[in-house]
Amino acid sequence: MTYGHTHHVPVLLQEILDRLPLDPEGYYADGTLGGGGYTLQLMKRLTRGKVIAFDRDPGAIAHARSVLGEDPRYELVHANFDEMEEQWSRGGWPAPLGIVYDLGLSSIQLEAPDRGFSFQAKDAPLDMRFDREQAGPSAADIVNESDEADLADLFFNHGERAGRRIARRIVAERARQPIETAGRLADIVASAAGHGKGRPGRHPATKVFMALRMAVNQEAESLVSSLQQALRLAAPGGRIAVVAYQSREDAIVKNLFRRAAKGCRCELPPDECLCDTPPVVKLLHKRVIVPQEMEIAENPRSRSARLRIVERI
Repeated sequence: MTYGHTHHVPVLLQEILDRLPLDPEGYYADGTLGGGGYTLQLMKRLTRGKVIAFDRDPGAIAHARSVLGEDPRYELVHANFDEMEEQWSRGGWPAPLGIVYDLGLSSIQLEAPDRGFSFQAKDAPLDMRFDREQAGPSAADIVNESDEADLADLFFNHGERAGRRIARRIVAERARQPIETAGRLADIVASAAGHGKGRPGRHPATKVFMALRMAVNQEAESLVSSLQQALRLAAPGGRIAVVAYQSREDAIVKNLFRRAAKGCRCELPPDECLCDTPPVVKLLHKRVIVPQEMEIAENPRSRSARLRIVERI
């Protein structure tokens, strides 16, 4: 798998560092290693402490190791972040004072020409698995084998209003020839959705590719599991910081944190909850934290970032 020399720019970095309890001898978790940007910045502030960084993508692990070099202040774990609690127990590390998540796709993965994450890589195989050794379907499997109704629901549930029209076109096109490359899928979606639709500058296939990637890697389910583990794992006074880039993921984080801050353990809507259990965390800010204009100008991909932080009680 090819990663090139892409440099990872951590989004909302200063806002996170300003709010984490930084102890030079403390332990921290980076739930989404990616390009290693957050791990590197946390490492710089440690002496005998350590950052334990997780990623399910072996290519990301190898790339980050080449960036970080030999240093006793970090350890890389090839595992999904929904295995954090088990891996932490196995490692025998002290409870983390900070746990950081940078959700979604890293720039390094997006720009890898052989992964199928981007519609810019026309001939890339339509794969989208973070770890190609993982069990389960690839994006090509989902596109070519799912029922039209299931495809339509998948796209619509991720914000693509033309989801049903796109699903119908996909089914028609795959009957002529299986859809095997990112470029062909992007062209089909653009034709069905309309080239001029959507946000200016955004490719009409953006939400479809995001929906497929999240389905392939079961990202929503893994996120819920990992955050629940983080709430148990963090040291008292430790903080959990999550940067999300799309509304569905941000809603998951917001809802889970608010429930934990109320001591809610049921499945009822928050305003109907009758749980009488102590809160697990406290919210550190009432409104979501967003990038400043200067950061957006320097790193346009940060525009949609939303940061939420809680403190373990």
